[in-house]
Amino acid sequence: MKIRIKGKKRATIIDVARKAGVSKSTVSLAMKNSPLLARKTLKRVQEIAKKLRYRPNMLFSIMGSGNRLKKKKIESLPIAFLYDDKVNLTRERLPDFAYLPEIALRYGYIIEPFNLREFNSAEDVEKVLYHRGYVAIIIGRIINRDSVAYDLKLKDFSVASNTNTLWRYNFHRVSGDVFKALQMAWDKCVEAGYVRIGAAPCRHNPSVPDDDLRLAAVLERQRHYEGKVEIIPPFQGETGAQKLFLEWVNKWQPDAIIGFHIGQYYILKENLPENIFSKLGFCSLIVNPIDEWSNPISGVIYQEKEVAETTISILDQEVRNRIQGMPKNIMHINLTPKWHEGKTLPLRKKI
Repeated sequence: MKIRIKGKKRATIIDVARKAGVSKSTVSLAMKNSPLLARKTLKRVQEIAKKLRYRPNMLFSIMGSGNRLKKKKIESLPIAFLYDDKVNLTRERLPDFAYLPEIALRYGYIIEPFNLREFNSAEDVEKVLYHRGYVAIIIGRIINRDSVAYDLKLKDFSVASNTNTLWRYNFHRVSGDVFKALQMAWDKCVEAGYVRIGAAPCRHNPSVPDDDLRLAAVLERQRHYEGKVEIIPPFQGETGAQKLFLEWVNKWQPDAIIGFHIGQYYILKENLPENIFSKLGFCSLIVNPIDEWSNPISGVIYQEKEVAETTISILDQEVRNRIQGMPKNIMHINLTPKWHEGKTLPLRKKI
């Protein structure tokens, strides 16, 4: 079966070699940026390969290596994790990356992160990824609306995203269900007997799409429970606006708060009088039961591990089927979150 792209047969290493007037081994060395080639030859072969849209597929090279696989350990195929942040990636700062390396390894891939702020243009990004032989791309958290991420074409890569922070991107996306998370938290507050529920979905600066999803879920739950709960305007300040958050709490005096993050719980604990704080219910839209600061707090478990597993699974199928660039049918997969029963949302005693 011949693989075709836009009605044309995919260029082969032989096509590049003939066009450049060199051997197949020279083309192979050029695609690996080998120092064994003269700089002029390397550059010329790479330019011809790009013009012909030739790119070696590492997966099929490995699959076609026959008996050599019995004697030599297969090297992991490279995936690039692209993100845009003010500081470089750490597992603590970007939990959406935390589980990817170990899961990817099980599928036969190795992941390397790239902070897009270190590149001058989208063209530079694609050039580096192309010539380093990356077979696939995962688009991670993009918090800059002017990011070069939005200029990437990625026609020569299999692509998936595992974030809700992208404003305009037409690739497969896997993430936790932000809308469902807030609905779940609200329902738990109602079940526990709270009626003055104050939601603090907050917003990022610059804003990201899931800001709108959280706010929409608040308005939907208020309408759903109309007549059963008192309407309190949601807090829409920035995630780190501590002073404004406290002013909102003091003004509206909710009996339960749905916080965006667990830090808001400790802000309340430090600043509210004990007689008020002790009667206040609290749950968070993001909790991590493994973390000692997060474990006592009731709230939603954002399933980073499940998101990572699904993302890699989808990407693996794209690579194996040689599907590159924008897919014909785009999937947006939102995984239903789970509830963590902490100690901060106790049953409210009826008066």
